[in-house]
Parts: sequence; C-alpha cells; structure tokens
Amino acid sequence: MTNLMSGVFKVVAVMAIVACVAMLGGCAGGPKWNVGEGQLVYSSPDRQFTGVAVSERGRVFVNYPRWHEPYTNAVEEIKDGKPRAYPDAAWNSWKPGEDPSSKFVCVQSVHVDDMDRLWILDPGSPQIAGVVPGAAKLVCVDLKTDRVERVYRFSDAIAPKSSYLNDVRVDTKRGYAYMTDSGMGGLVVLNLSSGEAKRVLSAHPVTLGEKGVVPVVQGVLTMINGTDPLVVNSDGIALSREGDLLYFQALTARTLYRVQTEYLRGAFSDEQVAQRVENLGRSVVTDGLEIDFRGQVYFSSLEQSAIVVRSLDGTTYTLAQSNALAWPDSFAWSRSGESLYVTTSRIHQSAWFDKAPRMKTLDEKQEPAPKRRGPFEVYVIPPEIFCGTTRP
Repeated sequence: MTNLMSGVFKVVAVMAIVACVAMLGGCAGGPKWNVGEGQLVYSSPDRQFTGVAVSERGRVFVNYPRWHEPYTNAVEEIKDGKPRAYPDAAWNSWKPGEDPSSKFVCVQSVHVDDMDRLWILDPGSPQIAGVVPGAAKLVCVDLKTDRVERVYRFSDAIAPKSSYLNDVRVDTKRGYAYMTDSGMGGLVVLNLSSGEAKRVLSAHPVTLGEKGVVPVVQGVLTMINGTDPLVVNSDGIALSREGDLLYFQALTARTLYRVQTEYLRGAFSDEQVAQRVENLGRSVVTDGLEIDFRGQVYFSSLEQSAIVVRSLDGTTYTLAQSNALAWPDSFAWSRSGESLYVTTSRIHQSAWFDKAPRMKTLDEKQEPAPKRRGPFEVYVIPPEIFCGTTRP
C-alpha cells in the first residue's frame, strides 16, 4: 500500500516486527504506533457522530447528537459500510414539537453491555440548548431481536433543563447503570430493576471542569464564538470489568478520579461519597475513557490527537497518535477485548469554533486543523498493536 489517502494513518510495522516487540516485552514500555488505512471502519463526509458500540457478533453502531442542521438519524448500524437507521425509522423520526418519550431527540452515546444489549443515552437537549421536557432517557435494545426492551425516562430532578447526560456504562451483575452529566456536572446512578435513579456528586468539584483548562486541539483554542472558553463537566466514564470501580473525568480538566461503586449505589450523602473518591493524579484532556481486562485506562487525548494509556502502576504511554485522530471521542472494545474502536468527532472544527483563535499546536506532531467539517471516522486498533497487553 504505497499511496495512502490524506490524513489517514501510516502503517509502521509488519506482523514480524510486532512479534519481535512482543517477545522483547516492548509493549509494556509503550510503543507509539500509527494505524494503517486498513483499520478505517467507517467514514461519513459530513454527518458528525460521537459514540460507537460493538456487539458480540461484531455489529457496529454509531450515534449522532442533534447539534447542527440538517439532521437525519440519531442512531445507525453500519452494515457493509453503509448506515441504516436503528432500531428503526420511527425511533429516529422526532421533530420539534412532537412527543419525545418514544423517539430519539439528541443521542450522545451508545454502549453494548456483556449481555449483548445496546444502551442508547439520549440527553434530550438539541444544540445543547436545554432539555426538551420528557426527552431525557436511556433506551435498552435487545440485539437478538432488534427490539426496544425497556425505556428509562428521567424526570426533571434527574435531568434538569441545563443537564446533558453524556456517557453510560452498565453493570449487569449488580443491575445498575452509571452516567455522566457534562452539562451541570455529576453522576446519575440508575437501578435497572426498579427504574429508580439518583444524582450523585452533582456540581461537586470532582465532576466539574477545572478553571484555566482551555484545550488547544490541532491549533484551535476552544473558545466558543472566539470569546467564551469551552467548559465541559464530567464526561468520560469507565467501569472496571468487575464492576466495583468507576473512573470519571471532566473534559475540560486534567485530573482522573475513581470511586468504588458500592458508595454510588448505597444510601450515602454526596459528602460521604466525595470522601471515598480517589484522586488519581494528573491526566490528559480527554473526551472518552475506557478500561481493559487488566485495569489499564485509555484516554482519547484531544491535545495530542492520540490514544494514551494509564498503566497499572500509574505511568502513561502513547498507544497511537495521528492527525487523523481529530478530536478522538469515544471508545468501544470488541467482544474479545482485543480490538479497540475509536471515533473522531472533529468538534474543534464545528461552527462553535469558527471564530476561535488559532495557535501553535501543543504537540509538535499535531498539524493545524483544516477549516472543514469532516470527515468523521471510526477506526479500529487491531490485537497485534496491543501485543496482548489488554488481557491479564
């Protein structure tokens, strides 16, 4: 493969080299890989998606928040390289003024649990301008039948007008879902059996963006309309494989936090929960978080156009870096836990930042962002890149 399309990763290793590195233990030291053209899963020239989810059989789903017009589907399955409305056209047919309770309004993320169910999180806030009454919900779809299994609708107490439910993880063993609220800051804990939900650490310092953190992404200083610094509160979330630890971080922040989930589920006050939150130290500006079977945490590093990994000893290394990772957004593991999917949402190239100052990139390997909206892409990092380090 000699001619690679512009902006796509270059292949820097062949399987023989990968095998040698694995034998030498090089992966533990954090090789910096670029991924080749063959790892591009899907590309949309002009429709901005954020989340990705992968089923047990390798089905790929993406979601599109209703941020900009024109707008079509909220959730799609990518099959044979082509998108189709999921689970059907009716769920994707909402128009302003219609009943939002059984239609997608503004889907922010998708997630497949270990029972092969697709979870679709709808904050119900088009253009992030305020929650439409009755629109905020979490939808569970049975992937065996492609039918909606249950809809969890959130009251104003759980999803107030200024909230923006962002990402979700599901603990099937204990029967709970955990969500971040990047609008007000906070976590939402949902009992999947009873349907009861509660807010935890709402507007607490650990769930809020940090003052002075204004990300520079591919040379774009993220100032909305060129005047107001971007503020995104608790955003990325990751649940340990045992379901006992929840990791979270605000987007406009550089600190990773962790808490034992028993304190989120139990009858504890915010003050008591806050006392149990662990500050894991300085991290990178990240949109998405994920965790592997070993407990290593993955960051979608916006200011480096990279995927950064936090090892078990707390040290970090760069797994992949490329200008094609333009605002790496969300992660999803294959069911084997050996291939990692990542989306590029190019939020820094959206109309919000058309007037934002252009600066020197913070990472010398980053190129300044072109003034265009897309393409928006899904990549997969195959098992050989990890050299087996994702599993115990």
